[in-house]
Amino acid sequence: MVDFRYHLVSLVSVFLALAIGIVLGAGPLQNSIGNALTGQVQSLRNSRDTYRADLDAANAELEHQNAALAAAGSQLLKGTLSGRKVGLIVLNDVNDEDVSALSDQLTKAGAGIVSQIQATDVLSDANQASYRSALAGSLADNVEGVPADANADQKVAAALSTMMRQGPDSQTAQTIQGLLTPSDKPLISVTKFSGAAEAIVMIGPRDQVEPSSAASASSKESPRTDSDGITKVDAAYFNEIARQGAAVAVGAGTDGKSFVATVRSSNSGSSVDGMGSVQSYVNTAIAVAHELKGQHVRLGNTSGADAALGAVVSAAA
Repeated sequence: MVDFRYHLVSLVSVFLALAIGIVLGAGPLQNSIGNALTGQVQSLRNSRDTYRADLDAANAELEHQNAALAAAGSQLLKGTLSGRKVGLIVLNDVNDEDVSALSDQLTKAGAGIVSQIQATDVLSDANQASYRSALAGSLADNVEGVPADANADQKVAAALSTMMRQGPDSQTAQTIQGLLTPSDKPLISVTKFSGAAEAIVMIGPRDQVEPSSAASASSKESPRTDSDGITKVDAAYFNEIARQGAAVAVGAGTDGKSFVATVRSSNSGSSVDGMGSVQSYVNTAIAVAHELKGQHVRLGNTSGADAALGAVVSAAA
């Protein structure tokens, strides 16, 4: 058994150490410790202020550069899409401001936005594959040239492309629209449909995996799950749409699993990465012009892009 005196000595030692610490902290070490901490805090504040000033300066410079690029793009692209009609397919989790800015750039190039289709979760969710399969047969009956071995999603994409390319005056397009927009479980919602599109732009989100708070707040649909599977379905839709005519895919393109990267791996249509930047809006208008002239381009800053900024061509009607 441990002697009681051992416990007594231990307790005395602990209290003695505490007393020495209190005396030193309140006495000779007080000023040095306080000065050291004050100096460190001030240094951190100075560093914070410096970084904040640098960040503000960088953001201001970026805003000036974006403004200059937007102005230059509007001047260089003016008239390159005059008389051309463009349709938009907006995937889930896309920032409304991005759609507006992209549409504005196309309009400044002279294009008319004749249709805007918003995807719902049903269009791409793997859990809704059986539902799309049930509709695919009826949709394919209204589309010419569907490959005999086409799967359900290819048939849906072919029908959507046909609807947009034929326009609202076509009876076929009206039938397809009815099949794609049943009241109980629509695959799409039609924001605008006033004419036949000569080129279709499919717009993906800035970040396919973790949508930004701004994108989530302004998107028309709730954030999606199973991003990899959905991306493959979206890319398959684009591939079929591009098979039928001029088409441009726009999205983040930040990694090998993104919508744009998946589209590029199949070598179909044209693609633009960097969604959300002025560069991407300008490149989209350039890509549409190339597509209307029968040329495919890959524009942006990722490893899959052929050029940071595309060459300006005129595809005026």
